[in-house]
Amino acid sequence: MEPRRVRKRDEKQKLDTTSFANDLISGINSSSSLEAVTAFLEEQGANLDYRTYSEQFFDIFVAGGILAPGGKLANEKLDSSKFCVFETDGSNEQVEQYATMLQKVVSRYRYLELLLEEEMEKLLKFIKAFETEDMVKFAKFSAFIIQKSVCSATVLEHLFIDSLTENTIAEEFIVEFFRAWLFSGSVSSLSSTFKSAELDYKMMELFPGNKRSFDYMLERFQLYEGLEDIVSWQLGLRSSSVKQTLVEDLITAISEGKDNDELIQMVSDVATPNKLKHSDVITLIFEALVRATNWNKKSDVMTEQALNLFNNNNKLILSYTGTKKSQVYLMNKLQEYCYDSIQPLMKVFTKLILLMYKLRILGEEAITQWFHEKHSSKGKSVFLEQMEPMIDWLATATEEEE
Repeated sequence: MEPRRVRKRDEKQKLDTTSFANDLISGINSSSSLEAVTAFLEEQGANLDYRTYSEQFFDIFVAGGILAPGGKLANEKLDSSKFCVFETDGSNEQVEQYATMLQKVVSRYRYLELLLEEEMEKLLKFIKAFETEDMVKFAKFSAFIIQKSVCSATVLEHLFIDSLTENTIAEEFIVEFFRAWLFSGSVSSLSSTFKSAELDYKMMELFPGNKRSFDYMLERFQLYEGLEDIVSWQLGLRSSSVKQTLVEDLITAISEGKDNDELIQMVSDVATPNKLKHSDVITLIFEALVRATNWNKKSDVMTEQALNLFNNNNKLILSYTGTKKSQVYLMNKLQEYCYDSIQPLMKVFTKLILLMYKLRILGEEAITQWFHEKHSSKGKSVFLEQMEPMIDWLATATEEEE
């Protein structure tokens, strides 16, 4: 009996990367313009088999040839592509054209999306071997393809390795990345993209371990021209983080029965070094106080709890309502909280405002300004109608004093 033949269709085909590279580079170099290159790349996906040779395709697109482990061209004797990211003049305009070209190719061959992310992981590890000008071009290219949603920002996680952060490589890369992004996009879109990728709070990790602090990061970014928006963005994130931590710490302290003097010191220890405005601090104090209160479901008990909240924490609240602005902020915070969270308190809003007026937390000017100009839009008709008698009373009292 003859031995059964083994079918070979599942055996891995040996890759002929050299032939692929020659065919791709030859086709690219025979093109006379970027438009012609784009048309060639869009047409040849099936013939050249981008799926099988995706790594080589992306190497050639970026560097002009196949890259060896480490980041140098594997065979410098082979012709290199005349049209690639590294052959641009490095301007934002020209590098962005290549990002747009890749966007068109990837949109036609959707399987390249995941394969591109794998390639980006490799290339980001290679940047230390790139010539400085090529690293800059690749940083700009990375910004544009992420901005155009060709690639996810999560690939930037691969910058956070010691071999890139212990010197200035990761720093230099991200600086050029930011500059390119801001060339055609906004810091708002950058913030949103980095937040989605959970990178927004990780910028400090791009710097050497022994210098990894917020102040050092800020100092470095401030050295570079054009990063003012990046500095403001990071300061905003820091402020937001500090504020949220303060609220949580206050809630814990209130639940532990700390008195107003201790709470005032706690707030001051955070607000002063971080230069928090009183108008911001009072909203944080209010948030902590209402979240620390175990609200009863009965309206009359709830009203009593609200009155006690201001009576018992009068000293703490007074510490940060010394300006008209902070007083208006507090009134709006109360208005929105009543409307969004505890609607039974809407009926006694005026009663709470009157109590704060008597406690000298709120002044007449702030109350009047809130009523006429600065109130929140949430439930405003209900609150303004309820406050009319008090506004009239304040006006009458002022006339009598005069």
